[in-house]
Amino acid sequence: MQDPEREIGNIVLQLTTSTDADKQQAAIDRYFTHDASLDHPVVKVNPSIDSRQSILHIFVFYRFGSSRSKLQVLDVVYNPDSMKIFVNISHEMSQFFNPFAPTHGNMLVQLDLVKRNKLYYIKVQNDYYMPEELVSLNFPFFVPILNFVKQRVNVILLTLAVSVLQTWGFWRVSTRR
Repeated sequence: MQDPEREIGNIVLQLTTSTDADKQQAAIDRYFTHDASLDHPVVKVNPSIDSRQSILHIFVFYRFGSSRSKLQVLDVVYNPDSMKIFVNISHEMSQFFNPFAPTHGNMLVQLDLVKRNKLYYIKVQNDYYMPEELVSLNFPFFVPILNFVKQRVNVILLTLAVSVLQTWGFWRVSTRR
């Protein structure tokens, strides 16, 4: 990449929605370092001599498994000082093996770049999802249960835990206001 902020949206689409396996492979080879890493909630590739090949396999499986999916890059934030790009992506997932209706969600992708010979390459990719969006991809009927736990049960448990800790003198708020 010569201009990461301007180019990254198109690169994301080449990796995820390409209609040609050779073009997808070319995008991986062109934009990732040979020893890149990827960390996603359900799969991880550690950096190694040719870890880029494993990353390609993940993108190939994603493309094969979700060939009817739609993806849109909503926002791109680039910090040239830290050489990080944050990409906010909206997607509609429709997996061939999932009998349920397509699911909608957002994910945040953090890319760490390195600069070599005046070009930027992806060295690290970290993908972030909200838990219910990840669950909805394969088990949409669990989403209401997960939301109930997040909204009710966990808040009650946290409130009880804080009450106990404050009773014991930890992190008490002064009574003066």
